[in-house]
Amino acid sequence: MLIAAPLGITIGYGICAGFVKNIGWRWSFYITAMLLFPCLVGLLLMPDKYLNSQACAELQKKMKSKDLKNKKNDIDKIRSSELEILNKDQSRQVSP
Repeated sequence: MLIAAPLGITIGYGICAGFVKNIGWRWSFYITAMLLFPCLVGLLLMPDKYLNSQACAELQKKMKSKDLKNKKNDIDKIRSSELEILNKDQSRQVSP
């Protein structure tokens, strides 16, 4: 999957060179514009909740804080279980 972007760029340059050589740069531009038109329409019709970068940043902060809290809770659980194991081992060593 890491090769997809460089391969796409390379193939795109090759196709563009073929278009420019055979049909001219103007038609190459027109064909590209026609292919990108549906993307522009999709962008204009996209709901605002997907385009609001401030809300997206706030959501990412909330998710990070939840992840950190979950990680902290997981670490605390591991530490407590390790302490229980150590205490059991020490109690076995003390009692004859």
